[in-house]
Amino acid sequence: MTSFPTRIGRALALISVTAAVLLLPSGAGAAPLTIGIQSDNMLLDDAATRSAELDRLKAAGTKIIRVTLGWHRVAVGPCAAQTLTQLQDPTNACYDWTLYDDLVLQSTRRGIPLIFSVHQIPPYVLNSSNPYFMGSTERAFNTRVVPHWAAFAKAAARRYNSSSVYGNVRRWTVGNEPNSAFFWQPMNANAPKRYARLFRAVAPAIFASNSRAQVAAGPTGPRSTMKPVRWLRIALPAMQRNGSGRFLSAWSHNTYPKGTLSPRTLKTNPPSIDVTNMKDLYKELDAFRATRKKPVWVLEYAYQTNPPDRLFGVGWTNQATYLAEGFDMHNDGRTKIVIWYVSRDPANLVDWQSGLWDKFGRRKPSLAMYMRPVARSAARVRRGERVNVFGMSLARPGRQTLQYSYNGRNWRAVPGQRRSGATVRASIRMTRQLKVRTVDPAGRGPARLIRVG
Repeated sequence: MTSFPTRIGRALALISVTAAVLLLPSGAGAAPLTIGIQSDNMLLDDAATRSAELDRLKAAGTKIIRVTLGWHRVAVGPCAAQTLTQLQDPTNACYDWTLYDDLVLQSTRRGIPLIFSVHQIPPYVLNSSNPYFMGSTERAFNTRVVPHWAAFAKAAARRYNSSSVYGNVRRWTVGNEPNSAFFWQPMNANAPKRYARLFRAVAPAIFASNSRAQVAAGPTGPRSTMKPVRWLRIALPAMQRNGSGRFLSAWSHNTYPKGTLSPRTLKTNPPSIDVTNMKDLYKELDAFRATRKKPVWVLEYAYQTNPPDRLFGVGWTNQATYLAEGFDMHNDGRTKIVIWYVSRDPANLVDWQSGLWDKFGRRKPSLAMYMRPVARSAARVRRGERVNVFGMSLARPGRQTLQYSYNGRNWRAVPGQRRSGATVRASIRMTRQLKVRTVDPAGRGPARLIRVG
């Protein structure tokens, strides 16, 4: 057991003698976890909000930002007249990179890396205004969608590689929820095989422009039109056969839970996969050499709030609680990145109302929990039982610690803590009600109550 200064040791001895509480080290080591945000509504839709939004995300300790790299936002000129070789050149006059040049430059200056999800087909490819239409025939998909998508991705990766004056974008995904009939049309039994061909063309095109890139497949959706297990069992064999494993750095998945209860309470079963049953995703990936033991990036996880969403939202306090519990549940060693969606509620109620700020810029309790989350394995335990506690600091990772208090005024460090990156864990054997919080040199997070009885 870890040794402590004498005065803390005396305090612990007194606690032990009076049977107040016995604190024990956790049996499982903590795994590094990178936490970030997707904030397209603030970073892409309005240039005037971009700089202030990046400042807010930096101040909140955000370590990574996921962004939609909208192909149709960039290819706005006469691209139809260009050859594939010409379209691989980021200086081609049919491309307008202004939006993304500014975003990459500003995020680089603040030291926040980006994940680019490349999708949204421009009209010139299939003569369609629907950015999610993949072609009605195999010939259209194979000869138009696949090579043009790869050409654009190659140009984008070259625009933002290690020699770029704007900054280096190292993490990429090919598409977004390709098992959803919204993002991939037509959705049918052949769609997963189509995606396998697309990934096999696009991923090496990105690597050709940026040899240090990391390219993930997906993200797949948790309960989309074709449920992830069914989709994976068609896509993964095809990806294995076409050699995609050589270019696949990670698998990405969106893990929204179903319903408005705590993710610890909910239980999802295959063929759906969300935060509650990630082991089912790992099982499917590990069945094939191309994806076996590959890291997982969770690129969308969130709960909406009520207000403003009175149908699917949870209370503001519950959102903060479920945020921390979700981060804890994802911190299993295999998942390396978790992205919260979104930073600020959009004005349009049809969109996802899961911001850390509301649409007026008011802070929700989830913002403080995002910066210094703390979660416990149970809200109430019997006397003498053990509860596992998870903490994290985005503000000062590596310097975080867990503290406990009986009265909310006098706080002591929880001994036996195990730190890894921004995370920290401990195990507490309970004999009285207490509160636990995450603390770092820059501040302290909200307290979580653990009851006995």
